[in-house]
Amino acid sequence: MSVTPADRLVNAVIKKVKDSGLLWSGVLMGTVSAVGTNGTITVTRGTDTYPSVRLLASVAPSVGDSVEIMRTLGGWVCLGVVQSATPVWTSITPASGYTNNGNSNGTLQYRVFSLAGSRHVEWCGGVSWATNGSPPNSGVICNVPTNARPSSIRSLACAAGSEVVKVDFRDDGNVQIVQRNSSTLTTWVSLNGCIYRID
Repeated sequence: MSVTPADRLVNAVIKKVKDSGLLWSGVLMGTVSAVGTNGTITVTRGTDTYPSVRLLASVAPSVGDSVEIMRTLGGWVCLGVVQSATPVWTSITPASGYTNNGNSNGTLQYRVFSLAGSRHVEWCGGVSWATNGSPPNSGVICNVPTNARPSSIRSLACAAGSEVVKVDFRDDGNVQIVQRNSSTLTTWVSLNGCIYRID
């Protein structure tokens, strides 16, 4: 089957439009810089700011998330959060009185990822302190940024020497050891393997 001159012309026009990027000029990727209380976010892209970007009902980004936004007749709309293929581990500074690598468990780190349609946080690493049975700072190990905070307390069991202790991941960002028995609690706790749902 031969290609007619009209087909060649149509194919050339289609190729030109595809190559120009014109079809995608209304879709951008940026970073959430603020989350409003009215169903909108502010997105930054380089030096440009896009305020009052409306959210779809199923989209709930946090500050720092990469998102795709699209221009519509009614303004900008957030299409969704862009999930990286391999979520990045973020190191976190322990609170005063704690040091990283408790019992050689590694540096305290977390990462945010999606699992079964919900956002989760995974932890690795451990911390140590000086005195048996007395975690400093009322047991608060660290404080996590907003994007890794659960909507309500998540309580998990963690290894602490020969003890199992409860660690609360709180909605105010505090990660807190809740002591069970101060006489047998040693000087470290591991958060390796802790995973909780954010929403």
